[in-house]
Amino acid sequence: LLKGFKEASTRGDLAGYPMQGVRFVIQDGRSHHVDSNEHAFRMAVIMAVRQAYPLAGAKILEPIMRVEVQTPQEFQGAVMG
Repeated sequence: LLKGFKEASTRGDLAGYPMQGVRFVIQDGRSHHVDSNEHAFRMAVIMAVRQAYPLAGAKILEPIMRVEVQTPQEFQGAVMG
């Protein structure tokens, strides 16, 4: 299950960037001796994340950075203006 969640969260549906601040809670589950295997569980988790994604109100987070620019004094007028 963890592999499926990691795979689903590495590429978000909005812009294809990794999801952040996501929590994964399993509420119920069953396995069947014929149909249950690692691939089936991984795909079930990926599909569950894709279904829940629009309901979660996901947003793209823009990076916020502090930038300090240093320039020689003779060019400061062009930089400031």
